[in-house]
Amino acid sequence: LNFVKVHPSLPIATVGGDGGIVEGWDLRAPRAVSNLSLDPETARSAGGEPGGGYAATCADWSPDGLHIAVGDSEGVVRVFDLRSSKALCTRDHRNGLPIKSVQCMQREALTLGGGGGKNDDVDDFGL
Repeated sequence: LNFVKVHPSLPIATVGGDGGIVEGWDLRAPRAVSNLSLDPETARSAGGEPGGGYAATCADWSPDGLHIAVGDSEGVVRVFDLRSSKALCTRDHRNGLPIKSVQCMQREALTLGGGGGKNDDVDDFGL
């Protein structure tokens, strides 16, 4: 387990970890209500089987609660709509380093943290 993020207005906790799996859990009843799998092709290129050494490392909900940004161990951030398991957009940090933090500042801009220093960036996802 690499992160737990609570939805800003719904009773849902989002958790992510190894294997590139992100799950949404209903806080009123201990059960998964959604399941996202990050791109298996990227996981294969990291060496080995899908999910081998590949992880969802961080996430953040947009202030309006409609989108979630998920960072991974390969330096890629994907933005998902709450109502879909398909990524709306994907941005590669282009350095292969894990994304250590993602912060939704407003609906269309995200701060991508690659561990501090020169790797930090602000990217307009155009949502």
